Amino acid sequence: MIGLLRAILRLVPQAPADVESLSEDVAIAGLFVEAARRDGDYADDQKSMADRWLKDHFNISLEQARRLRLEAEAAIEQTMTIYGFAAKSRACLSKSDREALYKELKRITMSDEVIHAREDDFLKTIESVFAIKV
Repeated sequence: MIGLLRAILRLVPQAPADVESLSEDVAIAGLFVEAARRDGDYADDQKSMADRWLKDHFNISLEQARRLRLEAEAAIEQTMTIYGFAAKSRACLSKSDREALYKELKRITMSDEVIHAREDDFLKTIESVFAIKV
């Protein structure tokens, strides 16, 4: 019985332990990457929007923001869930900053003027994890 339970648990995707070790800036950048990719079209204008917001928010160069986004892309590839990114971001942001970030994430998802079902699900998840009502 215990062997069967262990076998079943191995089949359940787990977020890698390194999600906890993500830096706050990579976690926030990861949310931008996920917002942009949710509709299956990760457009250059969405990448640019994310880079500009990261540049302004973290007071870094545009090149540093681009590298931060690329680091987040790599981290997401190793992760099965956005919850770790969202929780890490929530822990480091004030409520007003979470609300502002949510609005930017929504702006990125709306850049093609359509909210797709997966984008809507993503935004609802972020709203819930961020404990905000917008």
